[in-house]
Amino acid sequence: MRKIRLASLLVGILFAVECANSQPVETSTHQARAAAREDQVQLVQHIVEALQSRHYADALQLARQSQSSKVEVDFAVGEIILQGLADPDASQHPAESRDKAIGLIERSALAGHRQAIAALAATYYTGLRIGATDRVLIAPDPAMNACWEAAKAKPKHATVCVAMRLKH
Repeated sequence: MRKIRLASLLVGILFAVECANSQPVETSTHQARAAAREDQVQLVQHIVEALQSRHYADALQLARQSQSSKVEVDFAVGEIILQGLADPDASQHPAESRDKAIGLIERSALAGHRQAIAALAATYYTGLRIGATDRVLIAPDPAMNACWEAAKAKPKHATVCVAMRLKH
């Protein structure tokens, strides 16, 4: 499930760059934007390769180089951290903690990023286990899930959810 969400996230980052670069511009600016877009496409390909090889530390380093918005990068980095921490067969685990990952995703959610809000709702609904083991990275939390579900309709409600987690 998380791998599928992460793949769609990376496509979303790429799509955001495509949309940002699709406005009509003069030729020299257009060429510069086309080159930047091609660099971003290659970067996403390298991130996907790192993820497929389960080299999460490399994927994180690459994701941080993205020219996408800080909100998109924070979301991607947070999701990659969680995926890496939950993968018992990782070739490279991320150095960052679960709390760092959640904090980055929450920061995106606070900025109104709907995928981040939905990802947090899903994570607190199902929880997150380390592989197929009984070890829990994030326990299912019905109260947190309900909070993030409410934030889907009212993104400003994300502040309540973050405050709730910090009180836990």
